[in-house]
Amino acid sequence: MKESEKLAELFSNVPNRAAFARRHKLNATMINQHIKGDRPISLEYAKAYAAAFNLPLKEISPSNYEELKTLGR
Repeated sequence: MKESEKLAELFSNVPNRAAFARRHKLNATMINQHIKGDRPISLEYAKAYAAAFNLPLKEISPSNYEELKTLGR
């Protein structure tokens, strides 16, 4: 499953994306771009999504997780 598809699945249970964005200090337009797959999920946003959904980073963005692992962080 692509990262954007996983994110779309998670957001399908969020009744108001704009309120979610405000609550987590994120940009609603960026969220939509991530969900549609128009823009890759940055590490900053991947961490924010992981915290907001209470999931490990590797479940939100395996690519960012692998990059961090490679860098030893």
